[in-house]
Amino acid sequence: MQRVSLRSPETCTAPSGFSGHRQAERGRFFAVSSVQHPPGENPRAGAVTNGKERRHHGSQADLRGVLERHRQHRQDGEHHRGDPGGEAGRPSGAEELGVPWERLPFTKPAERERDYMFADTDLVVVGTPTYAGKLPNKILPDLKARLHGNGALAAAIVTFGNRSYDNALAELCAVLEGDGFYTVAGGAFVGRHAFTDKLAEDRPDWDDRKELKKFATAIADKVKNLTENPAPVTVPGDPEAPYYIPKGTDGEPAKFLKAKPQTDLGKCTDCGACARLCPMGAINPSNVAEVPGTCIKCQRCVRKCTKHAKYFDDPAFLSHVAMLEQNFAEPKANETFL
Repeated sequence: MQRVSLRSPETCTAPSGFSGHRQAERGRFFAVSSVQHPPGENPRAGAVTNGKERRHHGSQADLRGVLERHRQHRQDGEHHRGDPGGEAGRPSGAEELGVPWERLPFTKPAERERDYMFADTDLVVVGTPTYAGKLPNKILPDLKARLHGNGALAAAIVTFGNRSYDNALAELCAVLEGDGFYTVAGGAFVGRHAFTDKLAEDRPDWDDRKELKKFATAIADKVKNLTENPAPVTVPGDPEAPYYIPKGTDGEPAKFLKAKPQTDLGKCTDCGACARLCPMGAINPSNVAEVPGTCIKCQRCVRKCTKHAKYFDDPAFLSHVAMLEQNFAEPKANETFL
């Protein structure tokens, strides 16, 4: 969890005409990420930045934290790599503003058991991976129940594995608006697919990160110039649309909801990493070969196992992966909305 103070005490006077804006409060910046996204290493389903005095550029720090998490997501649900510029480990937005920042992980079950309260002077960046064209359905209830905007500004960010983000961004914006946030920006960024390295391998790359940095700067400029609560950002998609139906190489629906990771006992050292990192807590820590809980196919256990002992062998799942590789190899572009 990382917090960014968006304004120094002496510059926190509320802009005239802004209803409900608190005076003399330090701005806060938060980056909250949850669930692992197809490719990466940090929380995938959400990145939230909270910043009192939302009219400041804290969003850059948040976006950056979001991207880093999504990046690891793409490998096992998150993405993390070097930062193009800025102090090591510090988001570019926070550096520009000279403010502290806070990252709020929202991936593991225990991280989703508490409520996150924000204020009408905060800026929050929320990042989440796309699952079947929408938000991860097993994490969605927590996104709705645990994030409380109370009038805070929010930037909605989703990642997708080079097929399409479909309705995920529209759904995230709708969820945040329903949670009491004012959405000021939305973005959809490509990351390596969780199921395969053949889709968007090495993304987000440096060009993606530069694009994200520019987007963060644009959000900062928009936020600091606000004089009243903004209208919701307009993004494509239908938040009420159904989930994408996965298909196999034969063009027919591929049904693999019950598919779970298998364990090669000849390779497994019973280190327990897979159980500790599973965002659903689905793997039995006492016997990692057992998966009694709900598996969302995020592949984190597969990608994080240093012994390559975890794998999926469900025929329908493998057919869907092959279909994706055959039809969605052409690099997709990121999309941003202000």
